Amino acid sequence: PRLKKFANHAIRRSADLIERLSGRRIINIGSHKQGAGGILSNFTRAPFILDGVRWESFEGFWQAIKFPEGHEKRKKAETLFGVKAKRISSGVTTNVMYYGGREIKFGSRELYELAKRAERARFEQNPEQLELLISTGKAKFLHIVGLSDSKSLPRKIFCRILIELREEFKNNRN
Repeated sequence: PRLKKFANHAIRRSADLIERLSGRRIINIGSHKQGAGGILSNFTRAPFILDGVRWESFEGFWQAIKFPEGHEKRKKAETLFGVKAKRISSGVTTNVMYYGGREIKFGSRELYELAKRAERARFEQNPEQLELLISTGKAKFLHIVGLSDSKSLPRKIFCRILIELREEFKNNRN
């Protein structure tokens, strides 16, 4: 446990160094970050409604759909943000998400589109976060928060979704 904690800290510090030394604007998105990186994190409380359900955060949404519809933890996750949202699915081992009465496999195009739709709703319904996302200009996004990567929403995919949405929102303004 101490070695893992040390390694996670070292990885986050390395990402911070990359941000400062790269010469390009790079934003590492994570709840431990200050400024844009922290505010754009999925842990941030940013209530949104998707398909008639109110979610307190994208993280709450994402962890909730690891449980079948009707499951008590899914209902609880609707109200969560931050670490509490992340921890609600602790110990869950699955390779599918449950949404709209369907099982959606990790890595599928359908899951990618669902994540993007939920993130879009989050930004559309939280104007201050939308403005912040757009204000990042052409910055590259990283999501380096520890040793392991998410199996349900890998960091590369998460960052791609944010970049695609940023461009979409910018283009819709012009």
